[in-house]
Amino acid sequence: MAPLSGGATSGLRTPLTTRMLKLHPVLNYTPFFTTPSLFSPKNLSLRSSNHKAGMVCMSTTTSPVSKDDEKLINGQPNEKVVQVSSWIDYLPKEIQPFAKLARVDKPIGTWLFLFPFAWSATLAASTGNIPDFKNLAVFACAAPFFRGAACTINDFFDRDFDKMVERTKERPMVSGAVTPFQGLCFFAFQLLLSHGIFLQLTNYSAIYEAAYIFLICTYPLMKRLTYWVYLIDKEDDVKVDVKSTALKFGESTKEWITGFAIASICTLTLAAYNAALGWPFYVFLAAASGQLGWQIRTVNLSSPADCNRKYVYIFRFKVFGIGVLMSKVENRE
Repeated sequence: MAPLSGGATSGLRTPLTTRMLKLHPVLNYTPFFTTPSLFSPKNLSLRSSNHKAGMVCMSTTTSPVSKDDEKLINGQPNEKVVQVSSWIDYLPKEIQPFAKLARVDKPIGTWLFLFPFAWSATLAASTGNIPDFKNLAVFACAAPFFRGAACTINDFFDRDFDKMVERTKERPMVSGAVTPFQGLCFFAFQLLLSHGIFLQLTNYSAIYEAAYIFLICTYPLMKRLTYWVYLIDKEDDVKVDVKSTALKFGESTKEWITGFAIASICTLTLAAYNAALGWPFYVFLAAASGQLGWQIRTVNLSSPADCNRKYVYIFRFKVFGIGVLMSKVENRE
């Protein structure tokens, strides 16, 4: 067989791996492939840089990334991980900043508002009956507005702190997408909507709302006065000079969390006993307690990304709610 022409064999002389990498959409950097000395010190550095770029571009996480994790991914502290677009980006431009302000793309907070409402409605139901659907519907409609209002007023008070923290410096009131006055108006608008919804329950709703507004308005200010607020990133707390339990507990954080978990389980057990709940509740409470113990044992407190993953894992809340409901139905006469 006659040998192939030089033009036909030019592609075959190139190693298969190199030819495949030439077509790679992320790693196709000209200096890396055209320099004859592939493993020279200069090109080894380029290969490392291009590999890191590939890892960054292929990242699909939307969770916060710790500084240690960021160094492992990027290699250099001044490089950032590319975040995946949120569905908020498909909304009209005028609405996007307010949707981000209310955290509508992060429903975990809404769930945490809704579950206690649902539990109380279930416990209030007469034995052997499921909770009132109207009450559950009212709670479900009001929870997003309550949560959005809490996030909005938090960002209003913390806007000077947020600009100093990498994780929060792109929030709407920090970036200028929403002015402080607009933020306050949006806060009032969400409370007005939730008030209209809660009026469907009882005349006492206004009293409960007033107590709620007081709590969400004072809660962000507490970090300026006391350590007994919440757990957030210790490095950021020191950087912006605020107080938090993350700093207060220090190396004993897991022991403190374990103590709070035990207290929570005991109070839930006492509530179940007083409400004369049946055995299904205790089975599901045991399962939820086991999951909570697993979270505490496995969480990496030095990694905000892992803490966030454990935080959004709301399995125990679902299990507990199912247990309450089944206990009420199980007692049907």
